[in-house]
Amino acid sequence: MAKRELPIFVLDTNRAHKKGECDWIVCTDRDNGFVAKIDYLDGDIDEVGDDYRIQSRGVGISIRIAIVRSIGDNPKTTDVRTLLKKAAKHYIDTTVKPMNVNQPTRQECVEFLKLLIHSNLHNLDEAGSDYNERKTVLTSLSMLQAAADYLTDDDHGGLS
Repeated sequence: MAKRELPIFVLDTNRAHKKGECDWIVCTDRDNGFVAKIDYLDGDIDEVGDDYRIQSRGVGISIRIAIVRSIGDNPKTTDVRTLLKKAAKHYIDTTVKPMNVNQPTRQECVEFLKLLIHSNLHNLDEAGSDYNERKTVLTSLSMLQAAADYLTDDDHGGLS
């Protein structure tokens, strides 16, 4: 089988895997393949390591791709770094939708709120057992969801 008869990247964004609030990406490269966890960080951060990459999404949120398992036959650090860069680009291109920030539609506002909710669910894991921190995160997520629901509710001038 030729090296590129399979897709180079496979994404799991359904978060039904019970592994925390993160997405996963699999690189199917024969020599440098990997399984990596993708989660979100606040701020525009760009950083590169041998087995991870943090890349800005340009909206105050960055993604961190961290390899949790190498599945390639003959991995080379430089090739893995290149594939991590391509994986980050693929993930961002696949999951980030362009928005008109000057005059967004209601639907674009709802989509952005959903992105914020999706991006910040990992904060629950980071809060651990700290009751006050968990309560703050849950309240914030609830308000974001309420705002999205409000914008889509027909009784409040929402989407039809």
